[in-house]
Amino acid sequence: MTPIDTSLLIFGPKSAMAAIRSPFKEVFDGTYKGECVLIHALPLNQSTGKAVPTLLRISALMRKARHPNVLEFVGMGSDKTRSLMLTEATDHGTLSNHLEQNSPRNVRGSIKILRDVANGMRWVHDNGILHRALTAASIHVTRAGEAKVGNFEFARQDALFGVRTNFGIPSYAAPEILSRTPIYTEKIDVYSFAMLIVEVVTTQQPFANIKAPQATLMKYIVQRNYRPVFVRTSEWPAALFELMEKCWDANPVLRPSFNEIVECLEAILAADALHQ
Repeated sequence: MTPIDTSLLIFGPKSAMAAIRSPFKEVFDGTYKGECVLIHALPLNQSTGKAVPTLLRISALMRKARHPNVLEFVGMGSDKTRSLMLTEATDHGTLSNHLEQNSPRNVRGSIKILRDVANGMRWVHDNGILHRALTAASIHVTRAGEAKVGNFEFARQDALFGVRTNFGIPSYAAPEILSRTPIYTEKIDVYSFAMLIVEVVTTQQPFANIKAPQATLMKYIVQRNYRPVFVRTSEWPAALFELMEKCWDANPVLRPSFNEIVECLEAILAADALHQ
């Protein structure tokens, strides 16, 4: 554990960067030792006065994160009523914020962001971690336009990648999660990456144009192999859409690894035909 000196911690306003369905009740902007941070707060366990297991589990996963495309863990501590976890803060907030505020988009810059995410996720999987909630809201963007994977609230670590709990943000969740498969693999994150490509291209969440009840949509995804439908304009490389379709394959075994995804995106960026 990396303890923090709370006397050096300055709270700012509540942050707009709290993740969807996050267990953290509050997230604040703040500074620690003069550096901008995000302060993630959880109520202390009333019976013991100690940090709840959720925060300890998350910090255990994040504290070894030393990668340019993974949000850095700063430390943890507590005040009188809350357990606190600090992570680095990025200048441009989440990718969700970035997509809302930047139009028209730069195609090359957008693909670089996807490459950064894939690079960060390669590190995540290489360290035996399943993210399980990879969305635009879990990606943080720097002033230089670099992306960092964050929001590990629902991540799990298992040497065999066998996870027996079902979780997923429905519009990003792989069919094997929606069908309540008892054991799934790291390829659930690859499926979510395909949905991330959809959101980067369309600036809308996957299936945002579908008015059907969520249960009906989930049934179509699992039983009829239904996937997002949108206009694939020529400004985006065809190879990106080919990658997207591989990543959302119904068979997890056929989905590429993040190492393969990084290589594909690097090749797309190197192509002369890509719009600047």
